Amino acid sequence: MSYVPEIADADAIAWMEAYKSAWIDRDPDKIVRLFTPEAHYRERRFRPRLEGIEAIRKYWDLNVRALQRDIAFEFDLLAVRGQKAFVHWRAHFTWLPIFGVMELDGIALIAYAPERGPNGLLATGWDEWIEVREN
Repeated sequence: MSYVPEIADADAIAWMEAYKSAWIDRDPDKIVRLFTPEAHYRERRFRPRLEGIEAIRKYWDLNVRALQRDIAFEFDLLAVRGQKAFVHWRAHFTWLPIFGVMELDGIALIAYAPERGPNGLLATGWDEWIEVREN
């Protein structure tokens, strides 16, 4: 078993900045460039996780690109341990199904691959715990 060094805080922050950019731009292609092909994405703890970047792309196309507007997003890096980062994030946006504002407050655990992509870290998994408020 080979040693895999802990990722740097700066790399985790850069990855989250790219995630933020993809969300604000409502761009499914940008989001999937942050994940490995076999990555998983779990938005809600008691729902099945999405498996693979095509499932992630479809989710972002249907739920972000089509239904969200005026997105604001901020985050704080809580910790990096090995190849994982823990992030507290907050977002709000116009949610078209209710014609109102949805606010999210979440914690995400992001697992990263030991190998890097052309633009930096690639995630193998995104698991989040969120609170939602609709106005």
